[in-house]
Amino acid sequence: MVTTSTSDTLISTWNKTDKGLVVPSFKEKRGHLVMIDMKYKQMIQHLNENIGRKELFQKQNDDILEIEIISDDILKNIDTNTKIFKKDFG
Repeated sequence: MVTTSTSDTLISTWNKTDKGLVVPSFKEKRGHLVMIDMKYKQMIQHLNENIGRKELFQKQNDDILEIEIISDDILKNIDTNTKIFKKDFG
């Protein structure tokens, strides 16, 4: 589970950046919770369900800010991409 400290760090960073995607990482591996700007709503609705957010990241690589987190908790899968996308953007 992602800690309160981690989520606070991500939200604080999200509020200070102009990047559309804020992604936590641990030892150069990206994890959860990803902050996604609403400007990507249309794109997310049309992502290939088999690829999910990786497709978004590939297409919008210049709009990503990675935040190094000191816990590997961010690497644990919290839900499937499809469920999250459909719930939040569907």
